[in-house]
Amino acid sequence: MLALDVCLLSPNKRRCKGSQVRSRLSSGEGLTTLRPRLGFPCQQVKDTSTVVLLCSQGSVSETARSVSLDLTQIIFWSFITKGQFSRGPTHSSLSLMDVLWMIVLTVGLLGSHCEGAISCKNEIGGDVDWFILYKKPAGFDYVYIDSTDQNLKKNNKPVNNQAGVLAHTLNPYFERSSDSGFIAYNDQPPNEESVNCKHGHSKGVVMMDKDNVVWLLHSTPKFPKGDKSNNFYPKSGERNAQIFMCVTLKSAQSAQIAQHLKGINAYIFDKHNPEKLRDSSTAPQPPYHEDLLSAGGQQFKRFVKKISTKSEGDLYVTIADTLKSDLYIQTWHSKPETMDTTTDGHKLYNIKPPFGCDHSKWCVSDSENWMCVGDSNRQPSQFKRPGGALCINSKPVADAFREIKSSTDKDSATNCDTDSATNCDPDSDTRPSPSKRLRVGKTV
Repeated sequence: MLALDVCLLSPNKRRCKGSQVRSRLSSGEGLTTLRPRLGFPCQQVKDTSTVVLLCSQGSVSETARSVSLDLTQIIFWSFITKGQFSRGPTHSSLSLMDVLWMIVLTVGLLGSHCEGAISCKNEIGGDVDWFILYKKPAGFDYVYIDSTDQNLKKNNKPVNNQAGVLAHTLNPYFERSSDSGFIAYNDQPPNEESVNCKHGHSKGVVMMDKDNVVWLLHSTPKFPKGDKSNNFYPKSGERNAQIFMCVTLKSAQSAQIAQHLKGINAYIFDKHNPEKLRDSSTAPQPPYHEDLLSAGGQQFKRFVKKISTKSEGDLYVTIADTLKSDLYIQTWHSKPETMDTTTDGHKLYNIKPPFGCDHSKWCVSDSENWMCVGDSNRQPSQFKRPGGALCINSKPVADAFREIKSSTDKDSATNCDTDSATNCDPDSDTRPSPSKRLRVGKTV
């Protein structure tokens, strides 16, 4: 039996609905560009309304599988088990009409597979309940851990790859369909406009449909830079280390996420169908924390910190005293290898940046199974700004980050600039750490 790899692309339709298999290939794009993406040869045939690509992979034992690329048109794949096309359908036993009928049958058989709730994604586009991605400085490499394989591993694709972890996860942001919505917030937005200091130093993207909410928190200024899979990661994000945490939640918890964005006074720079993330309640008076349960049952806890000119405005004081744990903390230009103590007696250790020029903000318990991604630096100027964190209760994750904090890069750079300037915190993201720090647990 001969099966075909068939790609159906409509030149006058720039977006497909209900499919998780997508590409940004247009009808005018040549096969030279396409071949490197697919890894095997293709032929292109046109009629007045359709572009069909016939691709082969020689003898393959598999009869069918989905290939998740980063797309705007629907692509369905089945593999050739015998033979190979070399000159297109006119030299094969199948006519163009046969091919089109095969497409119709494939759509009918696989249509239900293409429908699905939004989710965090892995490198091959598969659904994951959560992931944490830690990008290294001076490039696009990273280490990564997720719900399906709770072991820290190195990347196979760069962080800005258009068929990688972030691009797959951000597909609802690129697609902007009527069935989903999103809110993108960043106090250092892509358009570089000045943001008032009343907003948190917070960055993230919240995407939602009728079933799920995907919450992607991160530390990267100007992210997402563009609204396509080939331009979403800012060039400025190459220099410093950055961190991303993604969690998939059921839609019933969307109000809690909306409340969190209120609490940190997130600066929203882009949105689509934002009414899908609604919360009519009044946010509690900070500081406060609340438990969250992911769609897969993983325990999380979110924090909103107090706004104060005193040390009680330090996000990590709130986290340590709530979790009743000492913390190892990484934030931008914190004075490394120093220790403070909260009024409740918990120790806060500023670690030396594991990856040198490190713009990430995270902490890990010294003995408990908690690891958190925050939005605030340990600088007095940020005590008086809103802020928050999301923490995961996972021994594999906590162990992985305790290992990271112990494996500091010996070649760590110290003369690091931020990705983007901010007018709110002259001593936090744009200059070296201040010579004087507030002693945590004492007021001034």
